[in-house]
Amino acid sequence: MPQTVYSELKKLFSLADIITSLEKKVGSFDAQLSKIRNDISDLSNKVSQIGSRQTGKLPSARKSTRKAQPSLQSVVASVLKAKKNPMKIKEIEEAVVKGKLYISGSKNFRETLRVMIYTNKKKLFKKVGPGIFTLASSKSPGKIKTQGKEPREAKQLTLVGAIQAVMEKKKSPMSVKEIEEAILKAKIYKTNSQNLGKMVQVNLYRDTKKRFVKVQPGLFAMASPKETKPAAKKKATPKKKATPKKKGAKPAAKKKRGPAKKRVAKKAKK
Repeated sequence: MPQTVYSELKKLFSLADIITSLEKKVGSFDAQLSKIRNDISDLSNKVSQIGSRQTGKLPSARKSTRKAQPSLQSVVASVLKAKKNPMKIKEIEEAVVKGKLYISGSKNFRETLRVMIYTNKKKLFKKVGPGIFTLASSKSPGKIKTQGKEPREAKQLTLVGAIQAVMEKKKSPMSVKEIEEAILKAKIYKTNSQNLGKMVQVNLYRDTKKRFVKVQPGLFAMASPKETKPAAKKKATPKKKATPKKKGAKPAAKKKRGPAKKRVAKKAKK
């Protein structure tokens, strides 16, 4: 057998061995691929089963876990009922805030509380003293006298009244800025305006009742009582009624006086 034929046969056998090894590898890869596909199908089936179970249990909309808040009137009524004694608005506010009985978005909760109690639409509360309340259903303990100089729940002053109170306390001329600062410090007038000084200035210059006096440029003081009192009106003297003249009556003749020289001579003789 020639050498060329032998070399070619040797190559063919080696190629056949390579092909068989590759076929074995392909077979192993096919087995692994089929296994992977089976695992994927099993997982997809489990996922679909879990999803079908959960869809029946999930709520259509998320329910709120927050409980409904009671009304402010009912909260105040419960506080007064628990106390069993009349309370001031400040004490009611402290009890509500301390016990976290009512959540309010108001920046001035005490004022909201005051308005609600004084309005008293459902007639739940009863006033027994200045700024002191109890339940309307409870027996009346009579009017309660406040001890010492406790601040009363007074009505809010007007701007003119606030200016007058500040100037009476100062007892000396004040500028517009000083009046504005004193009003804000004393908290005797509430306004939503951001320019209280301008309002004070307008009221001082438009003082129709003349309660304030301009003593210097930009300085004002309280007017003295004499200046504020209006001048007393003089009583008009009644006029005498003229006597009616009779018809046909002639007017009385006036006495004729002689010449001035004769009058002087008569006086000299006397």
